[in-house]
Amino acid sequence: MEPKRIVLWEEGECRNVLRQWWGDLARAPGNRAELSRARDITSVLLTPAFHTLRNAFLARGYPVHGQTAERLALAAGVVARARENDESQSFPRQMARTEGDSGPRVSLLRFRRLLVRDQDDGLFRDLIRAVHLLGNTVNVPDLADAAFRFNDNLKKQWAFEYYSIAPIENAPIEKQKG
Repeated sequence: MEPKRIVLWEEGECRNVLRQWWGDLARAPGNRAELSRARDITSVLLTPAFHTLRNAFLARGYPVHGQTAERLALAAGVVARARENDESQSFPRQMARTEGDSGPRVSLLRFRRLLVRDQDDGLFRDLIRAVHLLGNTVNVPDLADAAFRFNDNLKKQWAFEYYSIAPIENAPIEKQKG
């Protein structure tokens, strides 16, 4: 029998475990503060709050070791920065949303920088910046999923969602020679 895999991109047990853990952080401000002070993925891995989440998955039969644990730590460390959960829009659409006459809440340049990241401490820092730029109100399950499975397919999905609503600067289109 194949081991269970953590799936955060669709409704189900894994998203419910994550929502419960994230909600519990509001009632344990010390845990949230400790995660918020974490500067990298290793720092997150060393917190009791991360292991509470990890143990919740382990108790349900999900193996959380090695690279899976690191990916889950990345997700936990980033979503711990969120103060409000708004699931009305996806995370890339939240980044593209404008306020008044200003541009997107997460600039085109910062968004493009995110898209070239690997799943590492640089991504961790850039996602935290994005959460702060969004006023710490994000789609928590969507953000956790993105941090957990940050790959080329997800990057393409983000690009389609972000650019579908972000005001795109009028850059000249170069003509092909030929």
